Amino acid sequence: MPSSLMHRNNVHLLGQGRETIIFAHGFGSDQTAWRHQVAAFQSSYRIVLFDHVGAVSLT
Repeated sequence: MPSSLMHRNNVHLLGQGRETIIFAHGFGSDQTAWRHQVAAFQSSYRIVLFDHVGAVSLT
């Protein structure tokens, strides 16, 4: 993935495993909405977290 896309969407790749889970938040929140779920799946799956551009005010 181009670095500008990863930066723009604040992409984080975590975890281990052969299968991947992508957590996509709803409008008005960000990837921190998944913090508890990530902890539960991180040891068995590769996790992709990102923020929808324009969904959250980054201050």
